[in-house]
Amino acid sequence: RPPFWTGAAPLPAAEDVDSGATLLPGLKLFHDAPGARLLVRAVEGAERPALELTTAAFGGSFLSLVVDLPAAPLATLSRRHILAVDLALEAVPAPAVYARLNLRHGPETDALLRAVPMERRRGRAEFELLSVPLAEGRIAAGWLDLIFERPEQARLALTDLTLSRRYRAEP
Repeated sequence: RPPFWTGAAPLPAAEDVDSGATLLPGLKLFHDAPGARLLVRAVEGAERPALELTTAAFGGSFLSLVVDLPAAPLATLSRRHILAVDLALEAVPAPAVYARLNLRHGPETDALLRAVPMERRRGRAEFELLSVPLAEGRIAAGWLDLIFERPEQARLALTDLTLSRRYRAEP
């Protein structure tokens, strides 16, 4: 779980956030809406804080929350792993949600894009790394983009975000 969702990193409120803005170390926001009216704030929840994004007169096609992956698990990541992202999202209206896993190894960066089907405010996407030509042991960086498509006049409250990995079964 990124530090914000463990309560370890408080988030200051921000209005009219520019694309590429760092919200917290390891957490950035990107969008393609010039002059976007966008409010970012933390909302206290029952179990953990929620990251709330509110748009008005957005005018862009996407809003992307970028979460850096921790270095220690990346150092031992292999093609035998399956990575998963689980999220809890309260959204009015609910936009299409995508997750893109980015892994930089050597001079290459591989990206895997998955739709995140949402059911009862929960979604999950998995990334099987078998098809990625990873330079194992040489992963320099990794990050996850959570992409919200056309969030015009929306309130998105990301109440939980969990990243996990497991080994795939041997053939």
